[in-house]
Amino acid sequence: MQQNFDPVFLFSFVSSIVGVLVSIILVLSNKGQSFSSRILAFILFSLSFTLMNYACAISGMFIVFPFLYRSAVFFTMAIPSLTYIYARVIIKQEYTFRKGDIVFLFIAIAYTMKFLPVYMMGGENKQEIVKKAFSDNNYFARELDGWLPGGWAIIARMIYSLILVSSALHLILKWNLRPKDSSIVKEQNKAIYKWLLYLVSVILLTYLCLIPEYIFQISRILNIHWIMSVTVAFAIFFISFYLLFKPQILYGASGWEGRSVDTDIYIASTHDIKVKEDNKSKLSYEQGVKLHKILNEHFEVNQPFLKPGYTIGDLAKETAIPSHLWSAFINQEYVKNFNEFINDYRLEHLEKLLKKDSTQRQYTLEGLGKMVGFKSRTTFIASVKRKTGKTPSEVFSIKSDIGKES
Repeated sequence: MQQNFDPVFLFSFVSSIVGVLVSIILVLSNKGQSFSSRILAFILFSLSFTLMNYACAISGMFIVFPFLYRSAVFFTMAIPSLTYIYARVIIKQEYTFRKGDIVFLFIAIAYTMKFLPVYMMGGENKQEIVKKAFSDNNYFARELDGWLPGGWAIIARMIYSLILVSSALHLILKWNLRPKDSSIVKEQNKAIYKWLLYLVSVILLTYLCLIPEYIFQISRILNIHWIMSVTVAFAIFFISFYLLFKPQILYGASGWEGRSVDTDIYIASTHDIKVKEDNKSKLSYEQGVKLHKILNEHFEVNQPFLKPGYTIGDLAKETAIPSHLWSAFINQEYVKNFNEFINDYRLEHLEKLLKKDSTQRQYTLEGLGKMVGFKSRTTFIASVKRKTGKTPSEVFSIKSDIGKES
């Protein structure tokens, strides 16, 4: 069989590459920080790997690379469960998996084992299976090459996926947006609500497109891979572009069980200052109070933020509190990631220093930045502009001839 390189294949291939790259960026940029971002990265990677397999089916590349045939089964099973977990993690403000989530992993592995006979075949035998699948679209779409009876297993998988994604949608629709919280919390949670609603709706659409296939068997007259490729590619581009224009959604929901983050309970004293990680998968309000106190005291007394290159890992070592707890707290409390939080803290510290000693305004931008822990002049200027929308000279009343602010 000749390979058919058509526009749908090219579109699918490019989309899958985009999805993989964005998922890698998500992992690298959020390493040791946002838990939900890593789940989103795996959802995006799973969609991309699935789309890559559709592209192979469209082009006939499975004939050349038969070992790729059915290689996306685990990832297609992971998408609905991860979508549900992602929505739950965001809404419930969780920083780790629940013990019961392992059931989803077992289901994905068990369904993948349905194709064990195919995976164990030699190259030539697998090529014969692939050729048979290409000669009959119904054969591939109804998964007639596995252990379980053809047709029924894929219907069960579709129902399973629809239930999970619909459950995620139900969680979102009944979510309490905490209307009594501060304005920054309300705006963040409104943005998160819209994001989750759009994301789950787009993924749900990819499964709804399968319903006509199993009711009317449209694969007999249309290429089901084309239909699925377009819907999955749309989901990938939607996620990628939404993240590009709305990166703040990566911080997750904010606020503490309907209480404002600036409540005066934070100035109350606590007898047990240590934060112990219990069996729960989320931070309690009381833990948040303790973390707030620990962070403030540590920064005021030791001023570790003055060290260039200070990381969340450094904070974890100094306080004996895991970095994922600090990440969850900072995301939830300040609607920022750690780098933004630490840079903003440096700017606030600089403002206090300049108020105490106005002669320090004669320093260069690079000198002022290094004084409070910025690695470079460029990073200092970028942080000021991100936080205030203004240049350092405007914010700190520095003479404009000190240096070009760009």
